[in-house]
Amino acid sequence: NVVLESKIPYAVTHYPGHMFVIDKLVEELAIF
Repeated sequence: NVVLESKIPYAVTHYPGHMFVIDKLVEELAIF
């Protein structure tokens, strides 16, 4: 599994029509 092997501190999985859960606030992402 690439996500597990990459050892990133968190992972975002986003399915169409569903919210995604992350350990950052939306304001901290600053990508919008």
